Order: sequence, then C-alpha cells, then structure tokens
Amino acid sequence: MPFRYTAQKKATIVKQVRDSGRSVSAVARDAGIPQTTVSRWLRTAPDQPKTPTVSRPEPRVAAPDPEIKRLRRLTSRLTRENRVLREAIVVVAAPVEAMPPDDA
Repeated sequence: MPFRYTAQKKATIVKQVRDSGRSVSAVARDAGIPQTTVSRWLRTAPDQPKTPTVSRPEPRVAAPDPEIKRLRRLTSRLTRENRVLREAIVVVAAPVEAMPPDDA
C-alpha cells in the first residue's frame, strides 16, 4: 500500500520549494520524499504560479573567432560552387534532341 501524506505536509513541502528557491530534488531529499512525488504536488497545487519562479540569464554569445569566420566563408563558397555544378549537370545530362540521320 502506498504511503499517504497529509494535505498539511504536502502544502508545507510545496511552500518550501516555491519560497526557498531550492530545487525540487533538494527539498524532496531533505524531506525523505521521492522527487517525482513532490513534482506532482507542485503541478497540482491550487495556487501554482503561472510563470516560472526562477529566471535563467540570457546566454552570452562570444564574438566568433577568426577560424569560425574563415570556415563560414569557406562553407558559403563551397555551397555556391555545388549549386553551380548541380545546374551544370542538369544542362549536360539533358537529352540531346534527335538529329536526322546522315543519308550521305
């Protein structure tokens, strides 16, 4: 038979996760409750916030180094060359119109 938690215990754990800023797994581990159980309580809690409580900082984009720039230019040039070659194959491989036979 699964272990049952009181509504008071559930509310206390949910409040700890929301107010402390600690991770669900840390609060669950400290309380001796499976992390999946605490996650379910958070999803089904009546006063669940509509937006995430922890915002992540925007990732910093470093300036591309010269090697990346060089490789991007090379990729662009090779892509153009491949396009030209594909078009050339279509022209060369096109069926030759039937020529009249030589009666000479």
